[in-house]
Amino acid sequence: QFIIPERIDGAYDVIVITNSTNSLYEDSATDDNTTTADNQLVINLPDRPDLKVSDILVPPGVDGVKAGGKVSGIEFTVENRGTIAATETWYDNVYLSLDGDISSDDILIGSFQNQAALDPVNGDKTSYRTVVNESFDIPRYLRGEAYIIVRTDAGNSINEYHRDDNNIKVQKLIVEPIP
Repeated sequence: QFIIPERIDGAYDVIVITNSTNSLYEDSATDDNTTTADNQLVINLPDRPDLKVSDILVPPGVDGVKAGGKVSGIEFTVENRGTIAATETWYDNVYLSLDGDISSDDILIGSFQNQAALDPVNGDKTSYRTVVNESFDIPRYLRGEAYIIVRTDAGNSINEYHRDDNNIKVQKLIVEPIP
């Protein structure tokens, strides 16, 4: 018996090697120490959830916010595009960013616990919507393009391997300078 790592899939050759350390003296009779199974071992990844930020809605008029102003009412939707339910707890983070990529210079607007377990696609409850009701300040130094970033499963609590590439969605804002 052996343990198969949880993040591999595909067809693999099973090779058995005896006396692999050559600790048993065999003179020149080592030609038969290695054999490969006739059939490959096929490993399939188990079904998993696939959380995705499907949309971000910015309230009307916020797309041209003023530096130093306040913003509230941003909404986002998270859905499960996987084949099994996401039943654990996870957090969705919302950031204000200068470049649209999550990095240390972004401002964390809020962290929100998932509102529901999510059924897989075509289930009864495959998505939820979150509204960021608390207002947040747009820094006075911002000018031009800024971005709202939503990242679902921010702490990687849900095993979505290898479908983590759709956990982030970005919405552009235009920040007008202070007159």
